[in-house]
Amino acid sequence: MAEHHRKNNKEFIAEIEEEPVVKRLAFLDLVLENSDFTEDELESEVHLFLLAGTETTASALTFVLTVLGVLQDVQQKVYEEMIDAIGPDEIVCPLHLRKLHYTERVIKETLRMFSIATFFSRHVTEDLDLGDLVIPKGANVGFAVSRMHSNEAYWPDPTKFDPDRFLPENAAKRHPFAYLPFSAGPRNCIGWRYAMMSMKTILANIVRNVRIFSEYKSLEEIELKMSVLLRLKHGPKIWLESR
Repeated sequence: MAEHHRKNNKEFIAEIEEEPVVKRLAFLDLVLENSDFTEDELESEVHLFLLAGTETTASALTFVLTVLGVLQDVQQKVYEEMIDAIGPDEIVCPLHLRKLHYTERVIKETLRMFSIATFFSRHVTEDLDLGDLVIPKGANVGFAVSRMHSNEAYWPDPTKFDPDRFLPENAAKRHPFAYLPFSAGPRNCIGWRYAMMSMKTILANIVRNVRIFSEYKSLEEIELKMSVLLRLKHGPKIWLESR
């Protein structure tokens, strides 16, 4: 098993090394090159990166586990896919994660219905003509992600949990900016790929070993609250039983 695990990781690394290198500097590199930042400010930026990369993923996983506890049929499909793609006790490796197509769609649909980062903004650097409206240079524009994710023009029956919205043939019909759980554009979330890999890995180790149940009878019962991130007002209300 260990030898198989090492082989899979070597194959994954080889594939990554073949991908073209993007030369645009990451945001943290730009911060490090900016002499206007003090040492304390640089340290603050690093702490922010660490927080953003862990707290958001933990919050998203809480919502996914809650959804699986409520929707037992969805949980069963996730379990079956994991057993088929990974096995009951195999160590999870990157190549396994690429096979978890249904699980990824479940995560994406959860993030559509429960947008962890519900709001972000952009600074307009030049006049932007939208046809009926011109946004002037210097303005700050806010994006209400949860409102966009419930827009019936892009998401028919938006209160229904439907992972198949993210099948390739369905996703291709939507505007690419209709779904923004990780923001979008050159300054989107730099860790979104890591976040997806992390969530699938953790879910694989949970769902293969325990069944998840919830006190909520439907997703409509779930009440939300907003602080820095979206939260469950009364917690996930889940319990686990060994398989």
